[in-house]
Amino acid sequence: MFKFDFNRQDLEDDDLDDADLIETDGSAQGGENVAPVQLSTGPSAAAGVHIEFTLDDLMAALPPKISYSPSKVTLADGDTELVLPRRDLFDVRFQLISEDDSGVTGANSDSRGSKADLEDTLRFIDAPSDVVSGVYEGGLKIWECSLDLVAYMHRRKVNREWLTGKAVLELGCGTALPSMYALHELLSRPISATDPASGPSVLHLQDYNSSVVQFITFPNALLTWYFSPASQAYRVAVDNGSTLPNANTPGELEIDDGLLDAFKASLAVHNIALRFSSGAWANFRPHGADDDRSDFDLILTSETIYQPSSTLSLISILQTRRKRVQSLDGGGPDRSIIALDFVRGIPQPFILVAAKVVYFGVGGGVKEFMEAVETAGGKAEVVWEITLGVARQVVQVMF
Repeated sequence: MFKFDFNRQDLEDDDLDDADLIETDGSAQGGENVAPVQLSTGPSAAAGVHIEFTLDDLMAALPPKISYSPSKVTLADGDTELVLPRRDLFDVRFQLISEDDSGVTGANSDSRGSKADLEDTLRFIDAPSDVVSGVYEGGLKIWECSLDLVAYMHRRKVNREWLTGKAVLELGCGTALPSMYALHELLSRPISATDPASGPSVLHLQDYNSSVVQFITFPNALLTWYFSPASQAYRVAVDNGSTLPNANTPGELEIDDGLLDAFKASLAVHNIALRFSSGAWANFRPHGADDDRSDFDLILTSETIYQPSSTLSLISILQTRRKRVQSLDGGGPDRSIIALDFVRGIPQPFILVAAKVVYFGVGGGVKEFMEAVETAGGKAEVVWEITLGVARQVVQVMF
């Protein structure tokens, strides 16, 4: 058992308690329909319907400039601070109000949501913690457990070497800091070290609300690229910037076609495929049921088990979308076998669920979730625990 100091900065005007962190080793969503892409300003605009976004869809909805601030995570060694940029909520508010005045949604888009959708989005920006089941699921806020997940991934060395060629899914991603950590790791890998034979590194980011994906998740991915070594060629060409910009300082990023082209080119050079979707878990269809990249090596989710009514849908995805491993005799998938990366002891598939121990008032919690996993034929164990302040845990799930 290991014990670490684990301190966090206040990220969204909510107090995140400093906590002792302990590692142990060993021992609301529904719906039926699938619809084509339709960007919207409202969290309820296509609630529950599965929507796939292309990069072009999301880039067309960007404003000419976005404002950002640092998200800081103190890692388990106590001496290392990871800084990930994230878009400011006040900047989203400014974009929505500006586009409402001008009658457009996004710098290059000619479609817009209803006035009610706009008002809903603005309301949740003002109160990002106010989860309304089936309408808004909290994706605008940085939740504590997403930071726990980043720290645990770092501790387990889920790094650029391990992630290369893997398929990663983050469910209920919101600000998607765990995926941003993975993206930064992949973009920091020397191009010469990228092995094309391993296939693309896939990051699929899913949230209930399409507006969260459009206004928060994707801009965070763009910012993560800009503050990574992969953007150096673009920065040198534009402003002779040979060093990385300072992610510790709030600022603004000008967005134009040159920057977006450089972003897409970097993804191609590093063999990274970014996928984005929204909708209810019951409707989750990543690029169609027959897509051979629908099975994921790593599945992440944080602060998503607060509502018992959505637990079975979540477990169904964990169970059916995880990567299958071959049986010992090579005869096909065997659900009882977990392949191991023996260098790091990382199981494949690797499923991590970060959550508060108890969600008071709504009935969800780690104990109930682990029991539901076992009822579904899986196993769950707590691998990371925070004991001071609001109790939180990271659970590893196996089927």
